[in-house]
Amino acid sequence: MQVSTFENNRGFCALKIKDVVAIDFNQLSDIHAKQENMTLSELQTVIQKIYPNVESLYVISYEMVN
Repeated sequence: MQVSTFENNRGFCALKIKDVVAIDFNQLSDIHAKQENMTLSELQTVIQKIYPNVESLYVISYEMVN
């Protein structure tokens, strides 16, 4: 999968999607928060602000291939 900027469609890397796993909002952990450089409370607040009333999320595992 080629990754590019939204504004001008400039490609900058390719990703290989390894896994997609459904997760409930209440299953978020400190590990997920650390990946976003936040506390769990901060992550939950940000998600609720952007996606109000959403309870089902997805964790996407990937690797950069170039």
